[in-house]
Amino acid sequence: MSLSENKRLVVLTSRFPFPPGEEFFETEIKYLSNEFQEIHIIPVNVKRDDSRQPRDIPQNVHVHGLQPELPSIKKTDLIKKMLLDPQGKQWFFRECKNVIPSYLSALFKVANWVGLAVEIRKNLLSIIEKNQFDLSDTIFYSYWLGPAATALAMVKEVEPSIKVISRAHGGDLYAYRHSTPYMPTQKETVKRLDRVFVISQDGSEYLSDLYPEVSSKFSVSRLGTKKSPGKSSPSYDGVLRIFSCSNMLPVKRLDLLIETLKHCKQSIIWSHIGDGPLKAELEKKVTEELPSNVQCEFLGRKKNAEVLAYYQKHPVDLFINVSSSEGIPVSIMEAYSFGIPSFATDVGGTKELVDETNGNLIEKDFDTVELAKDIDRFAALSQEERENYRKEAYKKWESTFYSETNYSLFAKTLKEFEGKNNE
Repeated sequence: MSLSENKRLVVLTSRFPFPPGEEFFETEIKYLSNEFQEIHIIPVNVKRDDSRQPRDIPQNVHVHGLQPELPSIKKTDLIKKMLLDPQGKQWFFRECKNVIPSYLSALFKVANWVGLAVEIRKNLLSIIEKNQFDLSDTIFYSYWLGPAATALAMVKEVEPSIKVISRAHGGDLYAYRHSTPYMPTQKETVKRLDRVFVISQDGSEYLSDLYPEVSSKFSVSRLGTKKSPGKSSPSYDGVLRIFSCSNMLPVKRLDLLIETLKHCKQSIIWSHIGDGPLKAELEKKVTEELPSNVQCEFLGRKKNAEVLAYYQKHPVDLFINVSSSEGIPVSIMEAYSFGIPSFATDVGGTKELVDETNGNLIEKDFDTVELAKDIDRFAALSQEERENYRKEAYKKWESTFYSETNYSLFAKTLKEFEGKNNE
């Protein structure tokens, strides 16, 4: 078989094309559709009675639903069905050896994970049969290294000739990001997949350290953002305008950002887009603790297009991210595409984006007083010095995180991909 025969791509997503989430696959799918004659998407976490309308997709993309839909299956029923499935039962009990005794609390998580994988596998095989896919020219691609990727590994186990790959991001990759630091079936899954495309160098090295015997399967394929319609403008009135964009969750540590801004001496306006369970608590903290030289505005949840429009319409001098963990922050990529420098914590793959030329890479366990001094120093820079940061931010985006470059290369890589028999 020549390297150019792959005509069909089957993609397992979480919800895409249905919102919310996976906004960046919305960009990627356009490049994939240029390389493959047909693409079949299977969103595994969707109830089709959801009132939200699907996003636009290219004409050669087809969407298939699961029967029954995973969100409608009770977890207890899911586990019972898994234990009645010979392959599912085998995977579950094999994985139990990795769980006991270190992660006894994760047994239910393992059972649920393998149960989901079994249901996805059953649906996938049914869709293959119904549509009479020629497996010799088909690639199966899981957007996340989760139960869907495990389902592909299960199919590969019984059909060694098929080509199966997965992306890996952050929450689906790093065990330490979870309360029980353990990712079910990860070793068995990556062992059977043909390739795992990781969105950061940090993530690729993480997998290679864990599974050196299959490290040749791991490679970096970065996400990317579109070219912005223009640059964001800087402030000229002596005010430093800081912007952040995230859900209001403990991992985002917005309370520490407020604690930092308390110590700033310069005139600052901090704008935040995002919502979440900590909103009331953070609003109270802002009202009670921020000094008069620091203003804050919480703008609520916005669509991605609205975030980009904000950059174009409003001056932004600095993007800030103080998360305790990340994969690699796409929010910073977007800010850089508008020429906005960033201060961000050195977690996950952030160091692949942020350095001293385009911002400030902050220690994970930073001192809020010291960070406040850094912010004040940045605010006191001359217009020319700040402009250099803005130019370097844009250059970093253009050279490393431009969607057209990254997704075109990824799509061509898949088109020419040749699977291997892992048995």
